[in-house]
Amino acid sequence: MEKEYFTPDISELYQGYECEWFGQVNLAAVKKESWIPTKIHSSWNEPGKNIPFNRAYKEIQAGRLRTPKLTIEELEYHGYWPTDHSKKVQIAVKTFPGILDALQYDYEVFYIEKMSYMEIKKTTTGGYGGQTTVEVIFKGTCKSINEFKKLEEWFGMRIAYC
Repeated sequence: MEKEYFTPDISELYQGYECEWFGQVNLAAVKKESWIPTKIHSSWNEPGKNIPFNRAYKEIQAGRLRTPKLTIEELEYHGYWPTDHSKKVQIAVKTFPGILDALQYDYEVFYIEKMSYMEIKKTTTGGYGGQTTVEVIFKGTCKSINEFKKLEEWFGMRIAYC
């Protein structure tokens, strides 16, 4: 399946936002235009590897900036694994549990790739009386890895590696 893309809104951009820019690449003294993976930064501190905010706005208007849509494979690459190996349109992925302040947190991420729809459930075990609580902490659209990384950061989702 060919990768899908969308043009981000200028309000979605932040320093470190991952996207692709249609620009010139120098290959053995031959200049060629192609889509280049890049990140948004405040300046051209690494020409060819990032693009400054003020330039990003112009590139969006010109149709030369795009963002890959989030895929199940990207979630797997970032340490999540499918609980349903059938690779259907709907697939659930979940993290390893993390331990903090004598509480154990398990996160389950349910993602429907075709609709860019995501639900994140948090299960907390331990604490007073060893109780277990389950809550849905996010329901909504998650179009790209940028948005998913923000959700991980906001909700304190960590993967504990063995």
